[in-house]
Amino acid sequence: MISRGFIIGQLIDDLALLQQKITFRNKIGYLDLTKVCEDFFKEILNVILDFNLSNLNANRSNEPGLDLGDLHNKIAVQITSQRKTEKINDTLRKISNENRLIYDRFIVFIIGQKQNFYAIDPALATTNNFDKDKDIIDIDFLIKNIAVADELKLTALQGIFRREMRNVVVELEPVNSEGDFESSIYNFIETVPNTPPKNTAVYDRFYSAPSHQEYFLKLYNELAEIPRAQREYIAVIAERGNLNDRNRYEIHCTKLASILGVPEEKLFKSLSYLDDINIVRFDKNSDEFERANNKYVIRPEELNTLIKYLHEASINIRKTIVTLNFSILQEDEQN
Repeated sequence: MISRGFIIGQLIDDLALLQQKITFRNKIGYLDLTKVCEDFFKEILNVILDFNLSNLNANRSNEPGLDLGDLHNKIAVQITSQRKTEKINDTLRKISNENRLIYDRFIVFIIGQKQNFYAIDPALATTNNFDKDKDIIDIDFLIKNIAVADELKLTALQGIFRREMRNVVVELEPVNSEGDFESSIYNFIETVPNTPPKNTAVYDRFYSAPSHQEYFLKLYNELAEIPRAQREYIAVIAERGNLNDRNRYEIHCTKLASILGVPEEKLFKSLSYLDDINIVRFDKNSDEFERANNKYVIRPEELNTLIKYLHEASINIRKTIVTLNFSILQEDEQN
């Protein structure tokens, strides 16, 4: 069972990470927050302070400067990453008579760390019944309350963080000039290979055969469309399989599953994409004793021809098929 101390430590670490990201954003001038961030902290405040806040973005024209509102407790909250006195005074200045009829208390929640001192305009403070010592809160305030929260609140907070943390982290990352950010999934996507063979002189000379450039160019383009992880399966079959009587490389399903250390059912699902595009076919068979003799068979003629050449010329199959290094087929043009 996860201990109370572990949960508190995890939540505090996550808040510290958010505080760090906000500090960095502010330094480079990224001050605006999104609805994702507002909703995340709305849920945290609701749990910690027993509020019933809702997002006021839909009524922004009627609630200038206010992000969250709790009609039952008559509390409104401005969420901001800006911690300076001018921001607090500006928020108070925008509160209307209509707002004051709806809410009795106005809180400014700073996503970061508040200043040690605020020179709040006395008139604005009086008009809005604003106490700078109680109504300006920050992430440190959340941390202190988490440290003394009961088990029910900790469980609720843990669920919020588990569900929303990544989205908030992404939203707080500054976007670069290319429209990208640090945790973008595009940073983990394989770049589509685009270095087709310029010629096949080395291959042609090995077999004393005429040019096969168009033949292998077609194969290169087909493999380039296949994700790298799937090309790895092809390479393993090519390396560990055998050439059958139809001049196709194949491997027993049980053998491949054992090599990869995965159950056959899971392997079947993993290779379903290659089967769908007719690159590696699942051949269901049985031997004379009616025992399963299922195999994975590499189908395209061009691919089997290439694999046979790689074996005979003692060339690295993995490097050629997985990284699509077809330079092994070509000869530098200046030569």
